[in-house]
Amino acid sequence: MEGLGSEGGAAAAPLAQWRSDFARAFQYYLDRSTPHTVNRWLGTLVVAMIYILRVYYVQGFYVVSYGLGIYILNLLIGFFSPKVDPELESLDGASLPTSGSDEFKPFVRRLPEFKFWYSITKAFVIAFIMTFISLLDVPVFWPILLCYWIVLFVLTMKRQILHMIKYKYVPFDIGKRNPDLMEGIGSEGGAAAAPLAQWRSDFARAFQYYLDRSTPHTVNRWLGTLVLAVIYILRVYYVQGFYVVSYGLGIYVLNLLIGFFSPKVDPELESVDGPSLPTSGSDEFKPFVRRLPEFKYSITKAFVVAFIMTFISLLDVPVFWPILLCYWIVLFVLTMKRQILHMIKYKYVPFDIGKRIMHAFVPYLNLHDHLEPRKKTSGLFISVSFSFSEY
Repeated sequence: MEGLGSEGGAAAAPLAQWRSDFARAFQYYLDRSTPHTVNRWLGTLVVAMIYILRVYYVQGFYVVSYGLGIYILNLLIGFFSPKVDPELESLDGASLPTSGSDEFKPFVRRLPEFKFWYSITKAFVIAFIMTFISLLDVPVFWPILLCYWIVLFVLTMKRQILHMIKYKYVPFDIGKRNPDLMEGIGSEGGAAAAPLAQWRSDFARAFQYYLDRSTPHTVNRWLGTLVLAVIYILRVYYVQGFYVVSYGLGIYVLNLLIGFFSPKVDPELESVDGPSLPTSGSDEFKPFVRRLPEFKYSITKAFVVAFIMTFISLLDVPVFWPILLCYWIVLFVLTMKRQILHMIKYKYVPFDIGKRIMHAFVPYLNLHDHLEPRKKTSGLFISVSFSFSEY
């Protein structure tokens, strides 16, 4: 990999040289815009208005707009979430003060404001360009997509707000100055609950009990999820509809895959003390800690909710499903490509099997330590053993 990216002595090709100059100039002006927060967001607002006017003028491209809305919702989750989720790690101290005597600590986002702005702006620009590709203008009843997105937005924001209440943090500076405002929120109180609330509490307690008992049975749990997925697929195949629901399910599963394959603390956002995986025989084995643990039953719940939605005829939007399938495949390929490049760049593997094999074979790779007496008789074999030990 030494020669990759080096300019060398020969002149670069004109196209590559122009691309390099453009990228350098673009990055220069992007860096200069960093402190101008208000101006940046005003520019993004102008771009968003241009896109909305374009969609209103052509009266189409609603599926593109729906995908744009899902992507923005995903960005909002990262923008409102702390860098290290307190639900996944026992923190030494809270990200925000929980009482008036605590020291003020700034809220560190999982997705910084500048990246949030840049991603949204780029998404609107790409969506605007896609409105000139007639192949993507899928005929669909747009109010259904709008209602579906609103439901997703409400459920996502409800979950995020409950998470903020549970761990007592506010993703804005205005709420951090008065931590005592969050003191009484989330407390159960001593009053007796209403019968419906009591039944809900008992059901949640019983459900959590059986959920905890299923924790060690990984294979059985995933077999159950596979059965649910097959039932859902057969249901969609039988009714020959609800393709928009299936598309939304695919986007949600893709979002879960990103969290499952990503480390808990992104090395791109934080200087990590050491690599997640050993890069040499002297490195200590370190387990990979996921941002989304394996046990989170989000996929199973998603299939159950999607199966229930197939009985609501209002959600059966007539649409040409191969377009949605191709659109999802493109999103999947681009997302997995970005994730694999991230894994290669920071040298981590999101599965234990690769780490344990590497850790087990490290002693056998250091062959040169055991071949010291044979230097005079087998110099070639010793050189080969040294080359293998570098891995």
